[in-house]
Amino acid sequence: MRKLLSALLLAGMFLCMLTGCGSTVPRPEVKEGEFDVTITYEVNGEVKTLDLVYVCEYDRVAWTLEGTRYRAWNGNFVGYEDGNEMIIDDQEFIAEEYGVKVIGCEYSKPIKNSFN
Repeated sequence: MRKLLSALLLAGMFLCMLTGCGSTVPRPEVKEGEFDVTITYEVNGEVKTLDLVYVCEYDRVAWTLEGTRYRAWNGNFVGYEDGNEMIIDDQEFIAEEYGVKVIGCEYSKPIKNSFN
């Protein structure tokens, strides 16, 4: 009897973890977006401009290790393939490590979304 009760309790806890114990995360109405990004930088004394399009798509509802649910999105730059994706927002590090000085970065406004 004790083993059965323990098994049921564990199964209930597992189910509660998977379902968020009834909490829901509304799904977005707008599930994808494209954003123009312009980066101006200097390398070897030459000023260059890089124009990109960042595409973002809704993926799923996911969970953190603490059990909090959130909306997960996938995104990438159109036409830009790099197996070693890196996000570096420290301009001093970029200048020292790669010899590139970031002059400016402009991007289109974020979309307004509603959730259902």
